Amino acid sequence: MTIQPRAATGISLAVVCLCILGVMPIIANSRPDDFSALGFAFLLSVWQVVLRYRFFCWNCARTNGVSLARHSMLARNAAHWW
Repeated sequence: MTIQPRAATGISLAVVCLCILGVMPIIANSRPDDFSALGFAFLLSVWQVVLRYRFFCWNCARTNGVSLARHSMLARNAAHWW
């Protein structure tokens, strides 16, 4: 059985997400004792937003501002939307 390219991409992205989720507790436990947990969580969230903003902008530019889910629905069912 061969895996289609889109399925392979989805599987690889899921594995990357699972690896990131596995690293998150290690990052959380590396918090210094004198640093508040709430402040650390907030700064970690800000850091994630800053890193992801670049990919969000790239995705918007690639799809001309249309979300990928809506873009694929429009491509498949263009006649039904009008």
